[in-house]
Amino acid sequence: MATLQSRKANNSLVLRISQLGKDFQLSENLTLGEFASQDGYDIVLVHPALLIGFQEVRDKIGVPLRVMSGYRSEKRNREIGGSPSSMHTLGMAIDVCPIVPQAHLDETLGEIERLALQIGMGGVRWYDQNNFVHMDVGHRRTW
Repeated sequence: MATLQSRKANNSLVLRISQLGKDFQLSENLTLGEFASQDGYDIVLVHPALLIGFQEVRDKIGVPLRVMSGYRSEKRNREIGGSPSSMHTLGMAIDVCPIVPQAHLDETLGEIERLALQIGMGGVRWYDQNNFVHMDVGHRRTW
């Protein structure tokens, strides 16, 4: 099985929205603006392995994915009560929700979780109360 796991945050790309613009394509189906911290922070960290994993899941699932949370600045992470060691602050995690009819939401979320594990994402969890799947390129784990 392929692996997309990485423990090296220093391999994350450092991008500036002010230089590239929010519409800059990180992958075929992900823009810089979608992945950016929701507090308007100009710098965005993104790990290449995460982009590969996100796009592979997106291609296999075949429906649009709304980014609930991508990169988080340290400030934004504190504001929402995120873990101080959150992979989001390293550009190594993404939370997604499929854009599908409500009747197909649980089935599609389960499929995203299955695909993320199958392709070798590290941390994967379906948050069924909030209707999103967390995927990261840290070490393999579930919680």
